[in-house]
Amino acid sequence: MKRCIIFVLFAVLSNAGSLHALLIAEETFNYPVGALSGNNGGVGFSGGWFLSPLVSSDNHVATPGLSHASIPGSGGRMVENAGDVRSFRRIDTARVEVQSLLDAGQYGKTFGKDNTTVWVAFLISCASYPTVAYGGMHLCDGLGDLTLDQFGDKLAHQRVSLGRQNTDIHWYLGRVTNGGPGAGTYLSSTVADATLRLLVYRFDFKPGPEEAWMWIDPPAGAAPDTALAAIHATGVTDFRFNTLSCGTGGSARFDFDEVRFGTAYQDVVPPASRIQFYSPATEKPVLVSAISEGQVRFLVNLASPGPFTLAVHDVTGARLWNSEGGPGSGIQSVGWSPEHTVGSGTYVVTLRSPGILESKLFYMFK
Repeated sequence: MKRCIIFVLFAVLSNAGSLHALLIAEETFNYPVGALSGNNGGVGFSGGWFLSPLVSSDNHVATPGLSHASIPGSGGRMVENAGDVRSFRRIDTARVEVQSLLDAGQYGKTFGKDNTTVWVAFLISCASYPTVAYGGMHLCDGLGDLTLDQFGDKLAHQRVSLGRQNTDIHWYLGRVTNGGPGAGTYLSSTVADATLRLLVYRFDFKPGPEEAWMWIDPPAGAAPDTALAAIHATGVTDFRFNTLSCGTGGSARFDFDEVRFGTAYQDVVPPASRIQFYSPATEKPVLVSAISEGQVRFLVNLASPGPFTLAVHDVTGARLWNSEGGPGSGIQSVGWSPEHTVGSGTYVVTLRSPGILESKLFYMFK
């Protein structure tokens, strides 16, 4: 039996057809129901989820995943349980494609290099409302010894808080120092209740203080107008990050899902029409897939009915294959059986439909 293995490298074209961005990391919690720790899926991370050995409980994976008008859900969701349980995960700083975004920090390579921009997005709701506490995610620069402190030494390592804080009722952005100098609290006017929200943050890293924005429930498509942001924070004390810390306190519970980091809005709030790769074993979109019998399969997801063309080119621009489909909407599966003369290497798959031009690079190993 002949096998092809394909790896998505990164999205390369916006709808206008220009080079747009880099997906740094993505987590959709597509795991079995149960404890979160030890799960090691998603894209762009170094190792799986872990927690301190000092805690006896865990945050959990539940189904179904969260789904929002701007981000259709997939997989499961993270349930941030009560009791100050923190789940940690490190972003992969060894990937070649992220090196231009990194500084050599005190605790290893970190994101936040001057003159770069990082977008962050996730779905969240305070499922226990009106029982509340802090909830969401902290961005940390390294971690302390978890055998000594279940929070990983917050004073030394926490940098930014995204979601809800302990002392206010609104979704917010916080530059946290845990009592040290340089803290900042930036509040929206939207109550952090049980309503499912898409929170999107943009950080412009500069020499000296940073600048940041937060939007609540922006639509997919073009990047939202900064004038319409729920928060605009200037003078944010300089920071770097490479690690996630997720959890809640007290007896609160938060649902948390569809976490993405990227260098453009379209990376963290993907367009509704997108090309994905298909796993015959699970019949679900995946970013890494082993395809049997020499066939690569793509999923084409069209928000509205219409014809489409899917084509594969090599890196010189030579077309190797194309297929026409439609006029249906929703997810459609299309297969490509490469000729024996098509070897291992990097290829481009392009989707064309009325108003849509999207491409992705992938690497195929035969």
